[in-house]
Amino acid sequence: MERPLLLALALACAHCASSEDGANPDDPAEPPAKRMDAGGRDAARDASRGEARDADNVATRDAAPARDGGATVRGDASSPVDDGELIAEGFSNLAIKPGRAFDQGKGDVHPSAGFTPPMGWTWFNVEGAKCRDGSPFGVFVHWGEQPEKLFLYFEGGGACANPGFCRLNQDNVSEQFLTGGESAVASLFILPSPQAPNGAGVFDLQNPDNPFLGWNQVYVPYCTGDVYAGTRSDVSIEGVDTKQSFYGGTNSKLLIARVAATFGAELTRFVAGGSSAGGYGAGINFGYLQDTLPGALGSVILDASPPFTNDYVPTCLQKRWRETWGVDAHYPPDCGSECRNAEGGNLFGIVDYWRRKYPRGTVSLLSGVHDEIIRLFFSLGNEGCANYQLDPETLFIGSIGQTYDPEKFKQGLLQLRDKYVDTNRVSSYYMNGFPNATAHQVLFRPRFYEKAAGASAPSPAQFLKSFIDGTMSQVGP
Repeated sequence: MERPLLLALALACAHCASSEDGANPDDPAEPPAKRMDAGGRDAARDASRGEARDADNVATRDAAPARDGGATVRGDASSPVDDGELIAEGFSNLAIKPGRAFDQGKGDVHPSAGFTPPMGWTWFNVEGAKCRDGSPFGVFVHWGEQPEKLFLYFEGGGACANPGFCRLNQDNVSEQFLTGGESAVASLFILPSPQAPNGAGVFDLQNPDNPFLGWNQVYVPYCTGDVYAGTRSDVSIEGVDTKQSFYGGTNSKLLIARVAATFGAELTRFVAGGSSAGGYGAGINFGYLQDTLPGALGSVILDASPPFTNDYVPTCLQKRWRETWGVDAHYPPDCGSECRNAEGGNLFGIVDYWRRKYPRGTVSLLSGVHDEIIRLFFSLGNEGCANYQLDPETLFIGSIGQTYDPEKFKQGLLQLRDKYVDTNRVSSYYMNGFPNATAHQVLFRPRFYEKAAGASAPSPAQFLKSFIDGTMSQVGP
């Protein structure tokens, strides 16, 4: 079938499933010489800013259950952010030695000739970090009016898993998907345009409803194809002519070293978030951030990045990703069977490891109940990974947009909610109805300020404001 016809068919069924410069002399992989105290903090620094941290811990508010148009909102009565140690004893110390701070008064030249960073943002190279094609890697930084708060956003953009998915995956910071990969059809087109904060959603620096208004922000482009967890070079992938190198895990450590040097002395609160592959990256790298920023209360936002159990992500698929990218080398050394089982599963078991290690850490998950992009990726595991080598166009069009079973995906989301709701440390926002059920990503889209989960539901922005303040709510079906 010719490509134009494929695209025409795809458009017809897009919603079929639902109505720095200079070398860094420090080794970021080496933990700091000063050990953390029993609570996981630098005791001297902690004593100097205890009052600031207490002021940032906002008590939760009760939210009465409400139902309208299929949307349910439930709030919990207690908060995990009130008191207690940030880091439990007896776990590996993942702290990264601070590197060189970003210079607020002097940024670097972006790899794309003539490109000017968006207003309010400064581009910095991250020395030693590389994209999948070997080109330079860097980040955008925004300094806010609240030096004690930091939001790190990890961009998404697919994953390099087979020839088709490697082709449709940015391998440098000067490429991005059409509409940011809003749908499966949009994900068939990569534009020669730099990834950058787009001024919408969490990147609207003037919107009073933005829960991150006034925060320092770091925008991390995605160009490694490995959900920010790769550690392998010169990897042969069946059907791909050239060997691939996955630098995501290494890049993340180099970045965290720079972030710690720039913001660490003042921080009492940080949130690591991301969309799609970026959400998984934020979740996987959370421990490196929390151990490196031991005096700051940390949280994670997973936007279109559900950490499903083995019941909903075939272990054969997890095993391939794990081995291709070298994920195990980036995972904590003491996360044993929780993160790895004999069949290659438990890839997302790191959520439970972080939950044990960080007694006050919280997680928020936002997703469409039938997100067609994540279902497309998970469909590579159908029938014991029989579809693993199929091109994404073939998968999507051949299944008339069904790919991974939509209702099974929804059940996976509900299982996550049921598994963690009693911990009062996980919140969820599930979108339903046309077009939000199948839509992909929330944080940087207009729907961030819309009632995307029903007429009675809060907007994602309102939901996340409550989450950051300590309320764990469950919104949507």
